[in-house]
Amino acid sequence: MKVTYKQLIIFRQMAKRYIDMQGSKSNKLTWACMKLRRVTENLVEDFAEKESDIRVHKASLDDKGNFILDKDGQYIFKPNDLLEVSKKMRLLHDEVIEVEPYIVTIVPKELPISWYEYLAPFVLNELDEPSDEECLKSEEKTEPVQ
Repeated sequence: MKVTYKQLIIFRQMAKRYIDMQGSKSNKLTWACMKLRRVTENLVEDFAEKESDIRVHKASLDDKGNFILDKDGQYIFKPNDLLEVSKKMRLLHDEVIEVEPYIVTIVPKELPISWYEYLAPFVLNELDEPSDEECLKSEEKTEPVQ
């Protein structure tokens, strides 16, 4: 499937969070998250290298040709170069890559729907949007907040 680096990074962060929340409990979703994190490690390394290349290319140098770093050890950029670096970084985050999903067919019953936003389409199938009729039925079951 085609996803952006940004989508992959968010998935990996949330998959790690899900794995950590499970503690010693293990299920197919935990296993799939661990597997896909392991399989996509090389893509994240490529991303980090590309990010580094963008920064190094535009980093400011002193009169001896050494990088100028801030107090946190980060590269310093001239204002015009900083704009260019920011633009290139946004383009990199939106770059489309190919990732083979590993879809779990048995989903833990206690999994909140909110997790689908982060784990689909990597390890979970996308949820279908509810029909207007389903929304109305759901509203009928929900008592209004006063």
